[in-house]
Amino acid sequence: MRVLFITGQNQYGVVSHFLAGMREDLQAAGVDSDTLSVESEQSVQRDFPQLLPLEEYDQVISFNGMGLHLEYAGLSVPDYLKRQPAYVFCVDHPLHLLKRFIGLNVVVLCVDEEHVAFSQLCGFNAVYFPHAIGKQQFSRLPVTPVSNKNDDIVFPISFMDSVRHRQALEPYWQQIGKWVEQSQSVTRFMQMLGVLPLATRKATLPLNEEVLRVCVTVDSYLRAKQRETCLQQCQKQGLVLQVIGRDSHQYQAIAPAHQYLPAMDFTALLETMAKARYVLHNSPGFERGLHERVIYPLSLGTLVLTFHTPYVNQTFPLGCIDVSSVSIEIDDDTYAEQRAAAQQIIAAQHCWQQQLATLFKLPPTFAKGMT
Repeated sequence: MRVLFITGQNQYGVVSHFLAGMREDLQAAGVDSDTLSVESEQSVQRDFPQLLPLEEYDQVISFNGMGLHLEYAGLSVPDYLKRQPAYVFCVDHPLHLLKRFIGLNVVVLCVDEEHVAFSQLCGFNAVYFPHAIGKQQFSRLPVTPVSNKNDDIVFPISFMDSVRHRQALEPYWQQIGKWVEQSQSVTRFMQMLGVLPLATRKATLPLNEEVLRVCVTVDSYLRAKQRETCLQQCQKQGLVLQVIGRDSHQYQAIAPAHQYLPAMDFTALLETMAKARYVLHNSPGFERGLHERVIYPLSLGTLVLTFHTPYVNQTFPLGCIDVSSVSIEIDDDTYAEQRAAAQQIIAAQHCWQQQLATLFKLPPTFAKGMT
């Protein structure tokens, strides 16, 4: 068996970590893989000479729907899709990526169960494929002793401008404003708008270019507002956060008590999270799924504080602490016990090895090799 991974833009090197983890786990099971980056003409020229003809790949996985229209020097992804589907691994809400794969022969892999439901309502074959970590990566991660940790609460987020997104919705606000403010997610908004069916009520509004643009903006607006709420609530509770991300300093106007640092590459961020006491997780729009902001800190032995994410807390009952209802003041011995319990769950259930074996329906001999 052989797998081709197609990738594109790789901000901060996050996708590189996902990709490396998947490839290592497959290699441990005797499954070969190749990669093709379509980020630029130069990256295609670099990777192309190492590729086999597409028909020799048993599976193709595209990160975020990249490269599905690529035709280059006899390599035709559209021709491949005529013969069999490709997997599209959506690390963001599929709503933002629809244009890349709509009308194509694909299976959508979603990191959130609600994203699965959204994709299915849009007519796609979709599968829950939550964030995970490579089994080989997990075994190599350095775990900082509890006694050597600092007191930082790290919150890795980029700035999202709720005012700008609200202004973009102004031409439509009189018609849609009440539904926007009543919605916790863009899926709910699209159901109220009539783009998606709701209970027994069928969809009544087609998802054309203008409606799609409005829905994308609504999603960004809702996520931006909830992110601001999280920062303000933590400030109110006296929790000082180390906020790390692109333009994060712009949040100072609404929550000045926190420390704001610029974005860093994912390798450096992992080192920062490993030394921290906690990593904070709030991910509006991902209410029923996992996130690398949960999986990687727990793998590194750092407990996660959560804000309005009951699904995550149910998945890791000892590794995640809801800041709105539980004290975060725990002694070192309890901390060590809780992180060990979370790491056991990750090793058993949340490594790429298990998900890829299930996805590809690998025979027992392959699955056995991925231990």
